[in-house]
Amino acid sequence: MNLRCTYCQTMFALSRETILAALEQMEVEGLHHYDAHCPKCRRANSMSGERLEKAHTGWREARKEMRKQTAETK
Repeated sequence: MNLRCTYCQTMFALSRETILAALEQMEVEGLHHYDAHCPKCRRANSMSGERLEKAHTGWREARKEMRKQTAETK
């Protein structure tokens, strides 16, 4: 997911793993947005949960599979 920093206009990307972790954190903590930090100015850019869910459809299934894989490696 490509983003543009609201403050310094630098383009940066969020990987699918980062989006998955953000969605999981939002669900666990009951948040409505995620703060994506710009790599240049390090300021927080607020991302809505809806936008993140659109970028990673099927994230609940991906989370289950990731948990299954980590359980197998232990």
